[in-house]
Amino acid sequence: GGSGGGDGTGPNYEFIVREIANRQKGWDGLSDSERVTAVVLEFKKCWYCGLGASRCSPVPMCKRCFRIFNDAPDGTLEQKSEYVKRQRDANAAAAEDRAKADAEQHTKLLDSS
Repeated sequence: GGSGGGDGTGPNYEFIVREIANRQKGWDGLSDSERVTAVVLEFKKCWYCGLGASRCSPVPMCKRCFRIFNDAPDGTLEQKSEYVKRQRDANAAAAEDRAKADAEQHTKLLDSS
């Protein structure tokens, strides 16, 4: 429809439906009731990390990802979503690096004894 549009208050349904259709393989083959179920399930978890969503405006997010989302530079919902995904990937990579460094440190200690 041409009316309405995103006023930034509630969930962004057009984006959400498009995004869910991308995530749900075989979306076109689903009946209406199956689609509703798929949407409800997607709304219960954070779109960026899969944890339980604490809010669903403009899209379902957990508290942590919502904080990242709020830090995102102004832009479209798509751009902000990309920002959250990048930040999450960067954080995950940093955590892995830390774990590797800890493991190497541990190995060195064992070698020196």
